[in-house]
Amino acid sequence: MAYFQNFTSTYGNIQKMKKLFYGAINNPNIMGLSIATRADCLSDEVIDLLDDLNKKTFLVVELGLQSVNEKSIEFINRGYSHKEFDQGLLKLNEKNIKTLAHIIIGLPNEDIDDFLNDISYINKRKFWGIKVHNLYIEKGSRIYNYYLKNQNDFTMTLDQYVDYVILILENLDPNIIIQRLTGDGRRDKIIWPIWSKNKARVLSTIDKKLKDEDKKQGDLWKEK
Repeated sequence: MAYFQNFTSTYGNIQKMKKLFYGAINNPNIMGLSIATRADCLSDEVIDLLDDLNKKTFLVVELGLQSVNEKSIEFINRGYSHKEFDQGLLKLNEKNIKTLAHIIIGLPNEDIDDFLNDISYINKRKFWGIKVHNLYIEKGSRIYNYYLKNQNDFTMTLDQYVDYVILILENLDPNIIIQRLTGDGRRDKIIWPIWSKNKARVLSTIDKKLKDEDKKQGDLWKEK
């Protein structure tokens, strides 16, 4: 897979996009594309391009949902509303383009109800895949200064995160592909939560609890 990850891969000159994307799929070693972008950067011209790519190769478009809570969307400075996100997503759905949503667990003032609202939306819109990230704070990031002044807002432990992830999985449509269950920040820059630096421990803790409690994706999901 050719992964266009950093920044917004459908923003800018359309001819440059075509050169990059078609150049990738014309490589005999490439079997598909994963294109990360924003839902407000899907013009009709871009949709036409993605539609053509989708007919020629295996294509997944990744979108940074993060949360459906409008207050959280404003807090993280995503730059556009949930309604606008949904409008962009529906353009992709109309073309039967596979979509993947990123969500963040642990944003200030969010709780399990917010996380389950995210999952309810993801199930309803029939996303192809999902990536779950814990919130982590790196030195120099915009949220870093907020963290220094509001450290009492950041209390999520590893055990709490594991419990949240398992409940999310239980409520997730079993047909949705899971590509990630923890964040992947720069270990030398992460100042919170310290436990997130040990990715293997986070994943093994989730795996062990799923097995110990005999739980799996879709246990609590009901088709609507």
